[in-house]
Amino acid sequence: MVRTGNLSVEQLHRIRANGCTKKDRELAYYLSSLYLLLDAKEAANEVLSGIKPGAEMCRYFAVLQHCYAQALPMPGLNLKQEQALANITAKCRPESHLLQRIEQAGGFSVVGNAPVGRVVSKRNDLCTFYFNHYLKNAAIEGIASVHVVTPSWRDLSGVRSDALLISGNAIFHRRSRVWERFHQMGCVNAIYTVPVPYWAELFAALSASPTAGLLVLHWLSKLVGANRSGPALAGHVAGFSPDKPSANHNYNREKLSPRHNWVLEPQLVERIVESLRHDCRFQAAA
Repeated sequence: MVRTGNLSVEQLHRIRANGCTKKDRELAYYLSSLYLLLDAKEAANEVLSGIKPGAEMCRYFAVLQHCYAQALPMPGLNLKQEQALANITAKCRPESHLLQRIEQAGGFSVVGNAPVGRVVSKRNDLCTFYFNHYLKNAAIEGIASVHVVTPSWRDLSGVRSDALLISGNAIFHRRSRVWERFHQMGCVNAIYTVPVPYWAELFAALSASPTAGLLVLHWLSKLVGANRSGPALAGHVAGFSPDKPSANHNYNREKLSPRHNWVLEPQLVERIVESLRHDCRFQAAA
């Protein structure tokens, strides 16, 4: 159940009973993919019966099969797609690998992309987590230890870090060609994905998708909290708006994205920062 965020097979059955999947192709694709994630292969096939998936959906199901070892027929993949899947297979790393990276650096520094005036300090000596277009933010210097990007990030070839962290509830849980971009990896040697339960916890609290910054802070608080018996770690956070921003949370001050809950986000960030104070030798920028 956790792979879908908060839906069980029984709940999917009820959604299916209340909708017309024969007429609503998008609903049919959505339900069938969720059934597949929950290992309900027969239900997925039933929803898709009579509907001929397009090329995009065929690619999407190919990725699901690759990740969750399902038995549905594998559509043919071109060389670019095969390379993308090979890169994902070879470079995805578990939580323990990320924790080891943080321990080796002596701690972590999370620097968000809030407007320039908010990014007032850095800790380049620690394992640094920078976000999306951080190289264009004049207030951030250096190369990230871990470059956090959204699942729809467009140019992986330009990444300078040797590690990527893909934010979102699941990097393949999208009917798109996002995963194909992984055929261009640049210098990336490790790919991390935030465990889906952590995304689901924040979604339940916000009734909206969490920002990448909040998601990473939440995950790190879980990692550090579970590692109290390990080496003492330093924690550092900067570049986050302390209250509801008047412009986008990114440095470029674009219009606020309606996907996020801008009232509750800062409150959750503050709670997580406070919990980190108890588990780390901690420094939070003003």
